[in-house]
Amino acid sequence: MKNIVVYGYGWTGVRIYSFLKNFDFQIFIVDDSLDFSNFPIYDSNFASLDDVLKYDIDLFLIAILDDDIAISVLRKLENLGVSTNKIKHFYNKDYKDRSMKYLIKSFFGSRDKLFSMLSADGFELQKFHSRLSDMIHHHRSNKHKFLDNRSRIDNTLKENTIFSKIFSLSDYGFAPFIGTWINYPGFCVATTNAKDSDKNFYFIEKIDFESLINRGDKKLIACFGNSALRVEYLPTKDSITGHMKEILGDSCIIINLGVTGYTIYEQMMLYNALIYPLKPDVVLSFFAGTDFRVGNVSDTIMTKTFKMIYTPGVYEINYKMAINSKMPLYTDMGHLKDAINHDITDDDILLAMKTRLEQFRAYTSAGGGAFFAFLQPLLPCKLEWSKDEVDMRLKEEKLLGLRGAYQNAVIDKTPKLIAAFKELMGDCDYLYDLNDLIRNSKESIFTKNWIHCNSRGNSIVANSVVEILRKDNII
Repeated sequence: MKNIVVYGYGWTGVRIYSFLKNFDFQIFIVDDSLDFSNFPIYDSNFASLDDVLKYDIDLFLIAILDDDIAISVLRKLENLGVSTNKIKHFYNKDYKDRSMKYLIKSFFGSRDKLFSMLSADGFELQKFHSRLSDMIHHHRSNKHKFLDNRSRIDNTLKENTIFSKIFSLSDYGFAPFIGTWINYPGFCVATTNAKDSDKNFYFIEKIDFESLINRGDKKLIACFGNSALRVEYLPTKDSITGHMKEILGDSCIIINLGVTGYTIYEQMMLYNALIYPLKPDVVLSFFAGTDFRVGNVSDTIMTKTFKMIYTPGVYEINYKMAINSKMPLYTDMGHLKDAINHDITDDDILLAMKTRLEQFRAYTSAGGGAFFAFLQPLLPCKLEWSKDEVDMRLKEEKLLGLRGAYQNAVIDKTPKLIAAFKELMGDCDYLYDLNDLIRNSKESIFTKNWIHCNSRGNSIVANSVVEILRKDNII
């Protein structure tokens, strides 16, 4: 390995240091205006000149723009016994590693070729600077091509946001459904090929936001929830919102904003980002299943201190993959029953839910809308299960044992969690427990899993919700 000293850490020092990091050099940084004497040379790139002179240095690159100062440093190094042919002057300030490093290998080749070029070049590194200038010019020419390509894409995908365009042009954008997420400022959405008429936000039905802003006197009902509201697994007409539309006809505008894996907190973030400007007349939140399911695999500080329950698969896993971290996650150990955060209690989860539900209502009220929260129907709250529901739950239990074993314990204690949450909320005039509707039912209400209702279950919910809104003279 070659040892190179970058002398000076101003504009040019930063440039050559970032450039050299793309090759396998040992790089030391010396700057007379900074005191790095307390940093051991083996512990940091920064060091004093006295320290680096103790080692066999192959090149000294004086990274200083001013020619006179560069010459004075040259003389200083010569007086200290450094061979003149090891000292070079670097003075380019236009190289930017983040945007240009994709061209480095094609212009400079391997580490050995680069070192040979630097060593054989004169003090002013004329050949090296010429090659670097050619590379920068090539990059800037490419930027014009990038601009032309951007214009072509923008004209082709006129109705897509920049985030949707990025996704569409990725390896994932043309792949079959793999549960990819698009991260927008302040919220995220799960992509899908099941209901994909909306390529921006992947709601189950495309929403015309412009027409909603100019909707006139028609009341807008915005419905938020997780996959049980979204219904990937049923025709859209069989969703809660589909049945509500059938009941109410054209008297109201009803939009389904269900996103797979959403908690109350994430529903609220979506409301803040996209829906607040629409000033909906009514906001409905269907929640509980996801919040219970992910609460005890979330982070201790985020949950206990900041009252934030989120879906780890969206944030933690994606973040870990993006930076190639080795951090073990609870969600990586899905087959282990005990792979949960024992620092988080049920009370912590319920208090976080209460905090964010109250905040969601406050935001809605500030936007001039009426807010209603619904504890979604959950299979364990049903006293008598049909044969289909028993069979479904047995299959689900076995599947979760392989990839989310902790969830089975959460599911079993759901009735207890529902009761505790209602007690915590007290005499709350905007909270309704939809499990009261199905608790004594003997017919099949659930399909696929413990959260997902079939069309019949969604119809029962829709009728109850409409009745509540009518009773309160909301519609």
